[in-house]
Amino acid sequence: MAKHSKDHPHSSSIQKCEYDDDANELTITFATGSKHCFKDCPKEEYDDLNAAESKGAHFHTRIRRRYKSEKVD
Repeated sequence: MAKHSKDHPHSSSIQKCEYDDDANELTITFATGSKHCFKDCPKEEYDDLNAAESKGAHFHTRIRRRYKSEKVD
């Protein structure tokens, strides 16, 4: 089981993102502290989010409405 995690201390909107290879799930912890899991999300989205100059802009244009999500406690 491969899991990846990356902190983003300089982003004003995304604090951390994690990816589970086995489940194809991207979990994002936002600067507000809320955490959401995005289902059936390819690893490329995780990689692209980490590489994006603006994490928030990338999230809003490429991830937010494209993948089904649920709030994680």
